Amino acid sequence: MPETIMIGMVICVIGLFFCLWMLVDCIYYEAKEWDKTIWLCVIVLLNVFGATLYLLLRYKTNRRSIFPIDTDKMSTPR
Repeated sequence: MPETIMIGMVICVIGLFFCLWMLVDCIYYEAKEWDKTIWLCVIVLLNVFGATLYLLLRYKTNRRSIFPIDTDKMSTPR
């Protein structure tokens, strides 16, 4: 019985850190204020499910807009 409680606590802590990570990411990297507000509400109201949605739908999109790939510098090896 105590083992299952400990496992449950570990899973809850991991979920909490994941939600916090996605909240901080949303605050810093969402460009539009309206999108930021909507995603913050989704993450807070849906917890881990909302954070997972944000990760799958917006995380890489935000990274592409901040760190664009410069195809001019990419060349074939000499």
